[in-house]
Amino acid sequence: MPLLQFATSAIILSLFVGICYLMYSSQRNRALRNGTNWLQRNGFEILQCDYRIWYWGLPLGSASRAQSVLRIRVTDTDGRTRNGWLVLGSPLIGMWDPSGKLIWDKEEAPPVD
Repeated sequence: MPLLQFATSAIILSLFVGICYLMYSSQRNRALRNGTNWLQRNGFEILQCDYRIWYWGLPLGSASRAQSVLRIRVTDTDGRTRNGWLVLGSPLIGMWDPSGKLIWDKEEAPPVD
């Protein structure tokens, strides 16, 4: 009897972990697809694009949990390489809204001679 309880618990735990992983990978893939489409439509060349679960480094209050956040490195239309964050969706309805907001990192000042 204890072996049956252990096997049942292991199966339920495995199903829970599998469902959580599928939800994460689905959200990640959708965010990357929408983010790369948004960047290309707005004339950016993508050098790097990473999905972020935790928003460390993003200014406080810039994104809600309903939104998806990407860490990006792009070349803009002027030929400058820039690093920043792409926040997708709206704070209330999340990814149902196709909008995007760019938050650029502070640029370093050129050296003074």
